Amino acid sequence: MTALNTELKQQLDDTIAQFLDNEYDFPARQSLVASEEGYSREHWRAFAELGWLGIPFAEQHGGIGGAFTDTLEMMRLFGKHLVVEPFASTVGMVGGAIAQGSNRHLKEECLSRLIAGEVIGALAMEEPGSRGNPALVNMTAQPLAKGGEYRLRGEKICVLNAPQADFLLVSARTSEEQSDTDGISLFLVETDREGVQLTSYPTVDGHRAANIKFDVELGLENMLSEEGQGYPLLIQAVDNGLLMLCAEAVGIMEALLDTTVEYTNTRKQFGVPLSTFQVLRHRMADMFIEYQRTSALLDTVVLSQSAGGSVDRRSLHLLKAQVGHSGRLVGDAAIQLHGGMGMTDELIVGHYVKRLIAIGQLLGNVNFHLQQAWRS
Repeated sequence: MTALNTELKQQLDDTIAQFLDNEYDFPARQSLVASEEGYSREHWRAFAELGWLGIPFAEQHGGIGGAFTDTLEMMRLFGKHLVVEPFASTVGMVGGAIAQGSNRHLKEECLSRLIAGEVIGALAMEEPGSRGNPALVNMTAQPLAKGGEYRLRGEKICVLNAPQADFLLVSARTSEEQSDTDGISLFLVETDREGVQLTSYPTVDGHRAANIKFDVELGLENMLSEEGQGYPLLIQAVDNGLLMLCAEAVGIMEALLDTTVEYTNTRKQFGVPLSTFQVLRHRMADMFIEYQRTSALLDTVVLSQSAGGSVDRRSLHLLKAQVGHSGRLVGDAAIQLHGGMGMTDELIVGHYVKRLIAIGQLLGNVNFHLQQAWRS
């Protein structure tokens, strides 16, 4: 895939910004969070009609033939508006793995439906004790005696967007021992298939997730690649998800900075704006530095991927760790500068901070990614 040309990319970004400004204000977002489904089917159809769901996919599958990095500015904008639609899960992680897999049937059947907005996907990777490590897989996929079929057994936890999903991308061990990168296979499993049991719950940041138990029979047509060779695809899905979450976090930090500056310029104490107090100006300067540091690191990682076609995983680990660290600092400062109002549900600041905290934990926390960076 090649990146979209500059003019087309700018038109796309302008369209996304306009749509979100018109359709995704804070009250509308809160209504979606409180709804039964937790997202808008109308918005999802609009995403498809506007071509957003097909950005990184080949034209032969109904996409627009862009690169994965073309979705990252979209994720920044999604962060500013706290979008709850499952774009990263469906397009970045599940869609990205299907597109890179060797199963032509799944590419032809699933990608076209995904791009058309007909289905939603979720990545089922986390297990009790895995803590963001995609190689730690205890779920098993045992071959059956009749041949060509497997029995998938085990549990996945904290599967983001699973309650909204039509199918799950599930990692399971077909051979080797726990934590080995060999012997991992990837399966696409429908959420309504017999033997798939979801326990759904809302997350602190307004999204939906589920713990899922599996005891289901699957055929080879459900496997994304050769048996035991699914780990590279899983890593690609995770890397896509990490970049998209980091881009979203950068957008949130920018929004928090802008919101805080505006608030301190208008809120008065002792007859003067809060922004005139030097100690508060220093605090906002610290927020700006953390935001710029994280944004620059994201741009560096994206440029390295655009040039070489694959991401530098050490830089990606450091980026995710930086997002967790800076997100906490920016969020804490925004809450303190807004005072008690920053903790209320009526103000968007607290919701930004909750999402930053969640992103810091998703697909591995600060400590996990620092450890992985030092091992690289």
